[in-house]
Amino acid sequence: MNQTWTAMAVMLSTILFFGGCAVTKSDETGPPATDSSMSCADGTQPPCGRDEDSAAGSGGDTGGAATSADLGTGGVGGDSGSMSAGATDAGGAAGQDGGGGGTAGTGGAETTALGLSLDVRCAATSPRTVRLVGPKWNNWDPNSGPVASDDNSDGIWQVAFDPAPEDDLEYLWNVDGAYEDLIGLGDCAPSTDGATYANRVWPAGAGSRTDTYNTCGDCDRGTGGAGGGAGDLPRITVDGRRILIDGMPFHMKGVNWNPVPRGRVHPAGLDYAGLVGRDAPLMEAAGINVVRTYETILDHAVLDALWARGIYVMSTVYAWGGAPADSVIAKVAATRDHPAILMWAVGNEWNYNGLYSGMSLNQSIERLNDVIRLVKETDPTRPVATVYGEVPSRAVIARMPEVDVWGLNVYRGIGFGDLFDVFAARSEKPMFLGEYGADAYNANTNSEDQPAQAEATRELTQLIINESTI
Repeated sequence: MNQTWTAMAVMLSTILFFGGCAVTKSDETGPPATDSSMSCADGTQPPCGRDEDSAAGSGGDTGGAATSADLGTGGVGGDSGSMSAGATDAGGAAGQDGGGGGTAGTGGAETTALGLSLDVRCAATSPRTVRLVGPKWNNWDPNSGPVASDDNSDGIWQVAFDPAPEDDLEYLWNVDGAYEDLIGLGDCAPSTDGATYANRVWPAGAGSRTDTYNTCGDCDRGTGGAGGGAGDLPRITVDGRRILIDGMPFHMKGVNWNPVPRGRVHPAGLDYAGLVGRDAPLMEAAGINVVRTYETILDHAVLDALWARGIYVMSTVYAWGGAPADSVIAKVAATRDHPAILMWAVGNEWNYNGLYSGMSLNQSIERLNDVIRLVKETDPTRPVATVYGEVPSRAVIARMPEVDVWGLNVYRGIGFGDLFDVFAARSEKPMFLGEYGADAYNANTNSEDQPAQAEATRELTQLIINESTI
């Protein structure tokens, strides 16, 4: 076995957030205002693409009773249909969106029932809670609207109204506490001032319908990894202590991936291309959805292979202080158009190693501030993280305001002490554990001790999970 997984033993943690993001109510025209600019990853990735060339798919739901005397609509195609309406005298037409669509409605008595559905299959993570919010429910209170359900786990969440509302219904979808942000995205949100709010509207008597989360388009984004096919970039933003991908909280579960075969050394011996074919399936099977690198992955084929497994990349673009600050421009530009890139990282416990070049703490801060500025000028769409050894002081945090996400390398035995409370008191930004764990080598017995390492990793990981806001 080569040494590829040596760094894997030190797991990149769940992103750690402390408490929910505080929101304040706006006026009745929209939900509480949130920063539309970004959280962290969760669980398995939902299937994003629809097979347009498949035979029949599993089809949509059978059409139900019509909402009026008019002909009903067929079920939504693809994995399974959304809530659909049939007709009083003839079934609705089969859906055409992926696969063969739903079975025609069987007709039935006239009813005034309404189904509003949300398609989250192209979202970055599988949601835990989906609900409607709007002025009808305690003036956009995120906890007052009806809760949706996904009974068949197909990524289509539904809310049923019986009877249907008699008046127009203004609303947004709220997923795991995050409101949709539809400003400037299209005519699906006609109630808008064009700048501070944009809300969906169901016209009275319009019948059932399916929305796609956080967009006016359909869930038709190819067959790529966690958030869409190549060329379709996820929208990554920071919102308080959370990282959001396309508006949904992202719960990071990852490792530091530094594939150096046995007998070779870092960085000359790095072999991303040679080992991604073996490592990516193992990481996917372990539930990994992000890797942090110590050197930049420039090979798009490697990024493609990770992306196909639903794995994002936190790409380190600057670690050695001997390189000029503007060396990051070419690195960022080379892969900024790839959807696998989650964020950029600069420095690795640089307060200990002086950017591996003997720089003082003050010099390291000044250099990284220059680097971060250049990274953001080259790619203003993604956040930038820096990885510190232990918890940075208030003074260090204050001197680096352009850092979007803090990573901490922490080794305190089987526990973290007051780490989470101390960081929460010093910064309101997202934080993740860049390195933690225990050695596989037991100095007491002068031998490898994988059970002890596994126990330490398991206990430390659970502590991290306990502190996460996701």
